[in-house]
Amino acid sequence: DSKLFWPQTEYIKACVARWERGDTRMDKEVDAHLSRLRTHYFRADGANWRNQLTRRGNCLTEATPSRVLYHLFLAFAETIRVKESLEAGT
Repeated sequence: DSKLFWPQTEYIKACVARWERGDTRMDKEVDAHLSRLRTHYFRADGANWRNQLTRRGNCLTEATPSRVLYHLFLAFAETIRVKESLEAGT
C-alpha cells in the first residue's frame, strides 16, 4: 500500500477548480495541501521529489519518472493562475 505523487497534484487542481467557482474555503485547502507536498514528497535539497511513499511516509522508490514534473507544473500553474485572477477581480 503506497501513496503516489501525481494524485496529490490532481487533488490540488480539483480544489483550485472549486476555488475558482466560488468555494472560498478551497484557498486554504490548496495552501495546506501544497505544504503537505513540500513536507512529505519533496526531498530536503529541494531539487527533486519522491514519487511514491509507503503508508509510513518512507520513500518507496528512488527514481522519479519525468512525467511527474508535468503534474507538478500544472498544479502550480493552475494555482497561480486562479490566485492572480481572483486577486485582480477578473
